[in-house]
Formats: sequence, C-alpha cells, structure tokens
Amino acid sequence: MTRLGLPLGIGTILASLTLPAMAEVSAAMRTNIPDAAYVARYSPADRAAAAQAALLLSALPHMGASVSLTPDQPYAADGSALNFWKPSFVLGTRDGGEAGVNFWGVHDEGHINVAFTPEDTRTRLIDCRFLSDAPITYKVYTGGGDKPLVEQPVTLVAHHLLVAVSVEQANRPILVEFWPTPTPQVVGFFGCDLAAMD
Repeated sequence: MTRLGLPLGIGTILASLTLPAMAEVSAAMRTNIPDAAYVARYSPADRAAAAQAALLLSALPHMGASVSLTPDQPYAADGSALNFWKPSFVLGTRDGGEAGVNFWGVHDEGHINVAFTPEDTRTRLIDCRFLSDAPITYKVYTGGGDKPLVEQPVTLVAHHLLVAVSVEQANRPILVEFWPTPTPQVVGFFGCDLAAMD
C-alpha cells in the first residue's frame, strides 16, 4: 500500500496521469548539442511577461489566442505554416518534434520559416524555441519582395526568441525567416507560437 492507502499499482498509475513526464530530446539532437534539453512552451501569462521584458514594453501586452506550429504539426487551421530550408533533420516526437540546422558539419544555408496571413493589422508576436549558443537573425518579408523589410539578430532569452512583427496591411502574406548567426552555427529547434498582441 502507498501512503495514500492505495495499492502500489494504482498509486503508480495515478502518479503517471497527474505528473507530466520530462520531455526528452532525440539522439540526433544530442550529436551536436550534447547537453541539449527540451524547451517547453510558455503559458499565455508567461509569454506576455516575456514579451514585455524582451520588447521593453511599458505595460503587459494583451495577447490573443495563440497558434502553435511544431515539426509534428507544421500547419494551422488559420493557414499559418512552418517550413524548413535545408535542415539537417526534422523528427517527430511525442512532444511536438525537433529540427536541427548545421549538424554533422554540413552547412548549406539551412534556416526555418514561419508564414502567415494576418486578418487584421494588430502586431503579431512570434515566440520560437531554439537551442543555440549564438543569436538568431530574423528576416521579415511581405508581398513577395526579394529584400527583407526587417533583418535583425536577436539573442535568445531562456531559449526563446520573441519577435514582434508589425502588420501594415490585413490579408497580406508575411514570411519570417530564422537564420543561424553566423550561418554555420548549430541550431536546434522545437516550434513557434504566434499570437496577435495589443
């Protein structure tokens, strides 16, 4: 019997149902990042607080419903999409999947893209989860132009990269590219969440 008065088997089953298992990373991820650890999604409240700190906002932002894009689920019902350009690997896992760029000494301008079409002109917050010892450069494209409207390296905070994307015109496609910086830098990736932000 357990301290709760339950037979040992029942207590073990209840514990496994009520306590989340620690997510693990794949052997592929550990080949170039030996101390790799899974990076969990922020809760809505934590994301708002992180956005306020990272973007130096005077007040806590109001966040709309988020859309999650992961290697396991790269497409959302609203048309948002995650895609990969020349990754080293993309794997499905029970925790949403993983991707790696520049693993095994292969450097071929690999990067990760998030595409979406906003239905209004509210700013969009993109919160992506990376493993990297160096900054990630994001590039924002709209309307099919060849040159980015914004190109900025950003240092990760707690393995999260938070980017505020201004929306000048509703229903106009936006593409955000995430590049290792420098481009041969090894990068691990777990997913991105998008939300409107006021």
